[in-house]
Amino acid sequence: MIDQPALTDGVVWLTPFTKDDGVAIGDFNLDEAIRRWFDQPPVDPDPAARRLHGEEVAERWRASWTTGEALAFAVRLAPDGESIGMAELQPQPDGVAAISYAIVPAHRRRGYAARAVVLLADAGLDRLGFTRVELRCDVDNVASARTAERAGFTFERIDPGAGVFEEVQAWRDTPRDERVYVRSYGPSTG
Repeated sequence: MIDQPALTDGVVWLTPFTKDDGVAIGDFNLDEAIRRWFDQPPVDPDPAARRLHGEEVAERWRASWTTGEALAFAVRLAPDGESIGMAELQPQPDGVAAISYAIVPAHRRRGYAARAVVLLADAGLDRLGFTRVELRCDVDNVASARTAERAGFTFERIDPGAGVFEEVQAWRDTPRDERVYVRSYGPSTG
């Protein structure tokens, strides 16, 4: 795998995570929406424990570039700014990558998620060798569906029962339908 690039459109920067991002990563799951859509367990109430967990996640995401298992970036508003979210490509068989992302509540509804998704999908298709990027979201996750559309993804289908949640009590043991959006090789329209 290639060294992790930094990507920017002049408004958002996608850069490698560092140990200094531990606090931000540890605090991502304080947000109820992130916990729900990423099916995360309850958050440790101890800030030091969250920071340590965040540092471990940052190191795991950095190491994942070496193995090619996941291609995760911090989303920032300056090249060396604080992390306001994450964006990740997960390689799948046959040249496909799944994309996921999250932006912290204080920075939502400003277009940063769509910008990060465009940057990462473009890099995946133009520089990282993928031929197709899929964005999946729960059918009730309207914000992610809108982000997909703003980022130039095309709605392809609903996958019945494709989503399985273990931590969201109301949805446990009940498969959920997922929307599937795609981008294939070529420039974005977002």
